[in-house]
Amino acid sequence: MRMCLLCRTRRAKPELFRLTKDVDGSFIYDPTQKAEGRGAYLCREKACIEKAVKKKRISEALAEKLEEEIETLGEKT
Repeated sequence: MRMCLLCRTRRAKPELFRLTKDVDGSFIYDPTQKAEGRGAYLCREKACIEKAVKKKRISEALAEKLEEEIETLGEKT
């Protein structure tokens, strides 16, 4: 079980998006949810992703700014 950064709902890992920092320092969507490094989980709902970006929850969780990189993730839902 993991918790969404925004709504704090606990869900099974497959029900959430996982974002992580890659070895070269870039941020990536982790579809396998097994990549090494610090990760952040979000609900798969577009509204939840957009609010998390707006409130900078993802940036805080991963200690980096990634609003531009995450915008494309919202389009995939």
